Amino acid sequence: MNTIVPPESSNDDTYDIALAKLTESLQYSKSVQCIPLLSSKDAIVPGKQAYISGFGVTEENNAEVLKAATIEVLPWQTCQQVYPDVMREFMLCAGILAGGVDSCQGDSGGPLVLDNQLAGVVFYGIGCGEPNHPGAYISVPWFYDWIVGIVSNQLSAEEQELCSATQ
Repeated sequence: MNTIVPPESSNDDTYDIALAKLTESLQYSKSVQCIPLLSSKDAIVPGKQAYISGFGVTEENNAEVLKAATIEVLPWQTCQQVYPDVMREFMLCAGILAGGVDSCQGDSGGPLVLDNQLAGVVFYGIGCGEPNHPGAYISVPWFYDWIVGIVSNQLSAEEQELCSATQ
């Protein structure tokens, strides 16, 4: 697997996003499916339902089966107030302010799905499901042009097919 990082990234881990080129094609099945990328930042609206999933911590141990939960997109400023040293303009905020539902340790890199499209990547939070501590997610639309550029410029025509809503 080759890993490609954003060309604008610095020596720190602020972006914390990369593309990985697999050595073999995926075989789609009931448990392996393609998801289109959300391209519009304007589609990330506070109050919208979003879905997260992962194998991260649920209580004392990592989950043995994939877990999923429904959360909501929150105003960016909500996470900025809670995580002033972490939040950047290319992140989004989501969770349940009352607590009880959240991504957790072991879920990093996992999906945040909005309107059946990949909108975010699990990045940061304090605790798991703690009241008033929503999750910070890397915004896929923020990096959409970079992703399409890498796919278009560095992969063969056969490898360039991005997932569409019809796959």
